[in-house]
Parts: sequence; C-alpha cells; structure tokens
Amino acid sequence: LEGLCRQFGQFVIGKLAEAALRTSEARTRSIVDTMIDGIITFDSAGIVEWVNPAVTTIFQHHSTALMGMSIGDLIPELDQRPERAEKVEDLDLSQRCILEVRWEATGVREDGSSFPVELGISELRQTGDRVLTVIVRDITERREVDQLKNEFISTVSHELRTPLTSIRGSLGLLDGGVTGELPAPAKQMVDIALSNCERLIRLINDILDIEKIAMGRMVFELRPLELISLVRQQLQSNQSYAEQLGVSFVLEEIVPDAWVRADGDRVAQVFTNLLSNAAKFSPKGSTVSIQVLGAERNRVRVSVTDQGPGIPEKFRSRIFNRFAQADSSDSKAKGGTGLGLSISKTMIERMAGTIGFDTEMGKGSTFWFELPATLPVKPVHREEGSWVAAEREVQTRILVCEDDADISTMLQMLFESDGFVVDVAPSGRAARELLRSGPYDVMTLDLRLPDEDGIALLRDIRDEEDTREMPVIVVSARARSDEKSLIEGEALVLSDWLDKPIDPQRLLAAVRRSAGWEKSGKPRVLHVEDEPSVSAMVQLLLQDECEVVAVATMEEALVRMDLEQYDLLILDVALPDGNGLDLVPEVKRLTGKHIPVLVFSGRELDSRLAQTVSASLVKTETSNDELKNLVRRLTRQSRSVPDLTS
Repeated sequence: LEGLCRQFGQFVIGKLAEAALRTSEARTRSIVDTMIDGIITFDSAGIVEWVNPAVTTIFQHHSTALMGMSIGDLIPELDQRPERAEKVEDLDLSQRCILEVRWEATGVREDGSSFPVELGISELRQTGDRVLTVIVRDITERREVDQLKNEFISTVSHELRTPLTSIRGSLGLLDGGVTGELPAPAKQMVDIALSNCERLIRLINDILDIEKIAMGRMVFELRPLELISLVRQQLQSNQSYAEQLGVSFVLEEIVPDAWVRADGDRVAQVFTNLLSNAAKFSPKGSTVSIQVLGAERNRVRVSVTDQGPGIPEKFRSRIFNRFAQADSSDSKAKGGTGLGLSISKTMIERMAGTIGFDTEMGKGSTFWFELPATLPVKPVHREEGSWVAAEREVQTRILVCEDDADISTMLQMLFESDGFVVDVAPSGRAARELLRSGPYDVMTLDLRLPDEDGIALLRDIRDEEDTREMPVIVVSARARSDEKSLIEGEALVLSDWLDKPIDPQRLLAAVRRSAGWEKSGKPRVLHVEDEPSVSAMVQLLLQDECEVVAVATMEEALVRMDLEQYDLLILDVALPDGNGLDLVPEVKRLTGKHIPVLVFSGRELDSRLAQTVSASLVKTETSNDELKNLVRRLTRQSRSVPDLTS
C-alpha cells in the first residue's frame, strides 16, 4: 500500500508538472505571438527555420513564403559575401552575437522595397549545429520622427539664430555709440534688451548643444592647449558680466606652463559656464577666485570658487543632470536652464577629463575640472639655431630671416608693435623649417646667411607651391650687381629691396603694403545673406573699414564675382536657392584669386567642411568685435596675395 501511494504521488506530481509546463509554454507562445518585434531563426545553412507572426507584418510576407528564404533575402547586410551566403558560419558575427547589442540595417519587403530595421542577434550551438536568432524591429516611424526633429533643430538653428544675431548686433552697435551717445534712459533700456537677448541666445545654444551631444555630432578637435592664456582671456571676456552683478574675478594661483590636450573652444565654454554660475550665486561685493594647479595622474586642474550659499545636500547627487536646478527660491531667482553643468560634464569627459565640486553650506562652493597634461608647444631653441613655431590663431604673420641677433630683435619689436605676429629664423635651415610649419603672409630675407646663400633660399621659396606667392622683402647689406642681376634674370619676384642700415619706417611701410594693409581704397567684401536685418547689421558694423556689397542669393553672388573684384566673401550656408558652400569652388574661377571665405551662419560646420573655408563663425556665438577683428585679418591676408589674372 505504501508503494502504491508513493507511485500515485509521483504520478500526480508528474501530471501537475506537465500541466505547469504546458501552461508555461502556452504563456511563452502567447507572448512571442503578440510581440511587436519580429523573431526569426536561421538554421546552419542560413535558411529561415521559424518566424513569429510579427515577421509577416514587418516584411509583408506570408509565413509559408518566408520558410526557406535565405538570410540575405530579408536582411542584405547579414550577407557579407558578393554572392548569397550558403552557410551561417561564413558570416562575421564577432560584433553582433550578443543579444543586448543592437545595430541598424535594412530590411527588404516582398515587393522589393527597403525599410530601416534595428536588429538584435544571438546564436545557439547544439550538437554541432548553429542556430541564429534575429530580433527585428521596424524603425521607419522612429526615422521619420528623427527627420522631423532634425528639421526642427535646423529651423531653430536658422530661423531663431539669424534674427537674434541682427538684434544682438544692432543693440551692441547702439550700446557702443555708433549712432552717437545715447541718453541715460535710452541706454538703460538698450542694456536691458541686450542682457535679455544674451540670455535667450544662451538658452538656444544650450538646447542645440544638448541635441548635438545626444546625436553624437559634437566635434572635438584635441590638440595641445596653453591653459593659462585661455583662462586669462576668458576672465577678461566675462569681466563685464561679473561687474554687472557686483562681483570680481581673481586669478589667485597658477602653475607655469600648464598645457593640456583638449579642444580650446569647448574648454572655454565649460570655464565660462563655471564663471557665470559662480558670479550669479555670489553675494554682491564678493570675489570669485580661480586657480590653475597640477593634479594627480599627470593632469591639470582648473577650479572656480565662489562665496555663495553652498549647494543643498538633497540637490548634490543630481547637479550634473539635465535641467537640474535647486529647489530654493533664491536659486530660481537666478535664472538659467539647468543645462550648463550637464553640457560641461559631457564635454570634459569627451576630452578624457573629469569634473566635480566641493561645497559647504553657508561657505560657498568650488567647481573644478581636470584635463590630461601634455608637453608644451612653443618656440624652443634647437641645434644650429633651428626653431619650431607655436600654433597661432589666424593673424598676419611675418618670418624674419636674419642671422644678426641685434637686428632680428629690433625687427621683431618693430613688427610686433604694429600688430604683426613674428617668427625669427637665424639661418636658411631654420627658415625652411618654419616655412614648412605653417603659412606666412610676408617674409624679410637677409641674403648673407651663415649656412647658405639667400638667393638659393629665395629660389626654393619660389619653386614651392605653398610659398610661391608669398611676398618677400630683401633686407640686406648693399648687394653686389651680380646678385641683383641673378635675381632679375631668374624672375625671382620680390616685393621690395631695402639696403642696410635699415630705415624702420620705410621697412614698416613696405611690409604693410606687402601684407595688404596699405592697398589703396577700402577692402571690398561680398556678403551673401538672405536675412536683410543681418545684412544691414554687418554693413553697419564694417562700414568704417570695408565696402560691403550685400546679395541675398547664390545667383546674385555668382554674377557679382564675375563682374567685380572682392577681398573677402562672407557666406551664409542656408540660402533660398541652395547651399552657400557650393559657391566656394567658384571663387577662384570667377575672381582669379584665392580670396578668403568666411562662413557666418546659424549652424556650426563639421570639421570636414570647415577645412574647405578660411574660417567659420556661428551667428549667435560671435560678438561684434570677434566678427570685426576676423574680417580685418582676412582682408589683410587677401590683399597680400597677388592677382592671378594679371
């Protein structure tokens, strides 16, 4: 009896287990059958073995027609060979064999039309067989939403940035007194409007930066960066904002020769955000201290310390989240989007750095970021008087090739006092090395060099494509008649020839002429912009220095360049009749010159397109002074280049 009971109990347990298994299988089958994602299994030959109902909807095939189809019929990207894969083993799934890793591909429907899909792939090996399971999601709707979002971002970028540029520029001109001194009440109103315009611009820029970060489109150009110079420059740029709040910036402690590997524009954006936050939350009459110090693990730390109220405990854990703001009424009164610190954190981390803060209630806060240190890039003396040039901004650059130390020092001081950037080469070898390092606008050349004949150097300069058109002024002791004859006979074009002893004013005038600084008449600028308010603002901004011709379309620009000569082209990208960048290849053909092209648009150019033009500026991220100074430098460069049609 006991044995029978045991057997009966085992029988009942088995039946219950079978019932539970059937229930579980039915539940699983129901889940699989009602999934919106398709599931396909392929056998070891790459042939469809099983599909769930969603696959028939996604690929618009009947389930029976799907059986026996190959892997390449449905998802061509999974077929890695020119002919269709016969074996699943032939597929390279090294990056796709983990289910959690999803990637995008193209699916093919029964009618031959294609559509975007997202795939999750896993494999199962049993008794030597390999079964491939592919989860398919139709992302057509997502792509359409992304397209709508991109169009919206483009609209924000152009339709908001463009009018804001004209508003801010016009207000800045009024505030600067271009129309005369304003009465006190009017100036107060202009200051209020300008302040709120800047606030709106920061909001738009933050939103666009968040979008670029989310889409992986924010470009970082990492290179050696002198941190101290950047910090001092940004302190000066933000000083007026601090003064409005009754706060002062103090650079307390620095480490000399602090060089990091980073993107200068992004570091400046992060540092500016920390400065503005510190000034905003500091009491009136207090100071914000800045330090640049060495840190552990070969890093450099920049810290900004305020004397504000400190950060509440409950807010500290989410301070770097998007739209994060403290709940106190005092914080809300300060304004802001809550995006700045989130953007700063992403930027610093993308540059292999770290960012953080230290705070104490009632005693203030210190925000800091650290970046990887690197070796400095600046002029260093090498053997035989060789020099290496530092990276510089776009400025008018002169190379002085002179072996006499006293004369070279005098020339360097003379040119630098007039606004030129000067590099000195004490030998022919040093001059060649510097010429390879980057373009120069003018060169002065002593024919008596310690290591070679100056005429041989001049001959090589005219043979090289990069330096063929560079103006060269000979500054040498009285030349022998055979030297002048040799130069004239070989048609080695010179801009001028000055004998020693040097007349500084005559030399300076010759250099200015060669650099295009003293060309008769104002520089002529062609501005291609379809927004009349921006055209008017730019024309008013540049009226004292340039003759600006404004056109609204590419067609008008082509006609103008064909009929008239210009020293600079300022270009918007989004034009009514096409992409403004399509004008760039036409510039040399129509003008006969390598005139500079400045893109002044509502959106940031990617690094590849930026290399095709002389410079690019984003409208709402550029002040009047920045635009004016860059136009001044580019027109000077343009006027130093000979006319290729003459």
